[in-house]
Amino acid sequence: MTLVADQYMTPELHALPEPLPTRLRWTHTQRRTAWLFDDSTCIGSLGFAGYGRASGLTSRGVWHLQRRGVLQLGVHMAPADAGRAPMLMRQSWSFDGTLDLPGDEPVEWRALGSLGDTWAFARVGDGARLLTFRTAGALQSETMVEVAPAASTLGDASPLLLLGAFLVRLAVDDSVVIAGA
Repeated sequence: MTLVADQYMTPELHALPEPLPTRLRWTHTQRRTAWLFDDSTCIGSLGFAGYGRASGLTSRGVWHLQRRGVLQLGVHMAPADAGRAPMLMRQSWSFDGTLDLPGDEPVEWRALGSLGDTWAFARVGDGARLLTFRTAGALQSETMVEVAPAASTLGDASPLLLLGAFLVRLAVDDSVVIAGA
C-alpha cells in the first residue's frame, strides 16, 4: 500500500532510516506543505510560510529556510536548536549554488539537463553526486529523490533533503510565475 499525503491528512512522522534508502519521495499538498516518504513511511516534512520561507522537520531536528538577497542570492538555513551552526547556500543568477556543510566537504547544487526538472547536490572536491531531485506527477506535485552511495559519507543528510525540496519548490513556483508573465 502506498500512502499518499493529501490536503486533509497529517501523516505520523518516523525516524530517518540509517542508511538512507536509495529512493525517497516528497509529496506536495495544496496547503503548501510537503511530506518526505520512504515508501509509505513519512520521515520528514516541509511547511512553506509564504514565498521563499519554510520550516523543515526530520527526526534529526528542525530547520528554518529563507531565500535571501536580490543581487547576491542565497538561502539561509537556521537550526531551531542552538547545538548546530546556521548555513548559507550562496547562489548565482542560474540558482546553482554552493553550501559549506559544518564538518563535511562543501557541496554544490546544480541543475541537470535542459528540461528544468532535475537538480542534484554533489561534493565540490570530486564531483560525486549525493542526492538527485526530480519533479514528477501532475503539476509537479512530487519530487523524487535518488540517494547515491556517496551520500553515506554525510554526517547528516537531513539538511540537504530539506534544502533540496525547498529549492525545487522555489524553481517550480518561479517557472509558473515566469510562464504566466
